[in-house]
This record gives sequence, structure tokens and C-alpha cells, in this order.
Amino acid sequence: MTHGRKPRQPRTRVQNPVRLAAWQAALLDHSQVETIMAPLRQAFKALREGVANEQQWAHLVSAMNIADSVALTSPVRGTRGHIEPAQRALDGIMRRAMASGEWRPTALYYEELDLVRDGLQIYHHQLRHLTRGEYQRAEDHAAADVRRTAGAVVINTTPASEQLALAGV
Repeated sequence: MTHGRKPRQPRTRVQNPVRLAAWQAALLDHSQVETIMAPLRQAFKALREGVANEQQWAHLVSAMNIADSVALTSPVRGTRGHIEPAQRALDGIMRRAMASGEWRPTALYYEELDLVRDGLQIYHHQLRHLTRGEYQRAEDHAAADVRRTAGAVVINTTPASEQLALAGV
């Protein structure tokens, strides 16, 4: 009998805590950074060409949300001044694309292109200096932030990317 309480969930046990700590303390390697950045570059290219779909836009929003979390929670600081304008530009793009009630690709203004490009360059810089543990914490923080603001967290299922698509700016 639980008497109205949830049953206890047992914690997972870590078999080798030293290995886990070493894994989390290691920097993201070049291939991991490229795995994260490749879909973002494709999404930015589609956005720049005016043919992006909502999922590609969501990938870019996800990257900016994670970059914002990195700027707040990790040693790579001082980048929020570039991330927030990129987030506002992506919000403006979404508002224009959804003006009819459903997603329609829209052309971008030059300023929006520059802001999103700068945001992606900052994100790439952050990734090159993050450990796996810091990246995981920033990803979790960004997902929690989106959930807190009643956005939808959509997990990308393609094997080419472990990136979260955090929709809901």
C-alpha cells in the first residue's frame, strides 16, 4: 500500500565511478563537436536559402538555448551578449513563418542572418571548450528551462545528432 504516495524508484548504481568521472571531465572531441554542429550548419543553410522547415528552425533554437545555458553555467562565460540577439532573431523568424497559422518558409533579413551566424559561431567556440559533463548539464538546464516556460522538448531521433530540438522560444 502506498497510501496515495508514489512507489519508491530505486536509484541506478554506477558500476565504475572513476570511469564515469573521467568520461565527464574529458573535453568534447572534434568528432563529437562536428556531430553536433553538422545538422545545425544544414539547418542554417536551409534558413539562409529561405527553405527551412520548422524542425530545422527548432534545431537552431535548441542550439541557442543550450549556448545560453552554457553561458550561464559553465566556465565559458561572457557570450550571452551574442546569444540573446540570435534568440530574438530566431523568434522573429518564427513569428513571420507562423503568421498564417502553419509553418511557411520565410526570407531572412540580413541582420537576422548575421545574428544567427554569430550565435552559431559562439556555440561552436563554446563546444570546443566544454567537457562532456558540462555539455550534459547545459543540455539538461536548457531542456528544463523550455519545459518551465511551457515549451515542447522534442528529441531528435536521427543518429547523426544527439542534439535536442528544444522548441518553444
